[in-house]
Amino acid sequence: MTRLIDDMRSLHRFTRPRVVQVSRRDAWVKYSESLWPSLKDPDLTVVTIDLVATFYFEKCSREFWDLGKTDHFPDLVPPRPVMWFEYHLPQRLRSEIGDQDLSREPFKNGRAGALVLRCRREEVEGQHIPAHARWIVVIDTFMDYGIQPGQIEGPHGCWALAIDEGGRIIGVPSCQSFTGNNRAAQEALQQSIALIHPPLLALSWLPREIPEDKLEIVL
Repeated sequence: MTRLIDDMRSLHRFTRPRVVQVSRRDAWVKYSESLWPSLKDPDLTVVTIDLVATFYFEKCSREFWDLGKTDHFPDLVPPRPVMWFEYHLPQRLRSEIGDQDLSREPFKNGRAGALVLRCRREEVEGQHIPAHARWIVVIDTFMDYGIQPGQIEGPHGCWALAIDEGGRIIGVPSCQSFTGNNRAAQEALQQSIALIHPPLLALSWLPREIPEDKLEIVL
């Protein structure tokens, strides 16, 4: 099977996620188009994290993952300014409150991807950015549910994390979304934060320095 990033580049189009409201479609299209230079960059670092995702969803019984705990996420600073992470959706979910079999679900062959950008605090404009933030990490997610060929949904909304000098998150992630006033869409987007946990866990485990010519990594 080809990589998700390669399929996206070949299609050069996105399917609008259901959480994106019709009233916000034009803004979503404009934002989506702004991501293509990063997604199509031949020097983009691509990290395949199926083993990390399997650990997160299927092997570890931890029910609640806390981005603020260093024993959960040791270091949240990406080692490169722009990176791509992708993984296959889990076949089962394991947690402290019980397991769930997903192997017969329609999305059993699905894939998830995340474009992760690392920006210096001074490079970012916006309100309510903590003064002691060293980095702002921006994450956009994409989904191929494996149901309809050629349909890759995303971006769903732009997650932003303020990170301090030690690689720890400050406060909680914020999300610039396209949900409008739709409460159900807002709740669905908030619940989808689990999709960015495997990429964040993977970058926590990556070495802080990666050889310049290494553009493909498997974790």
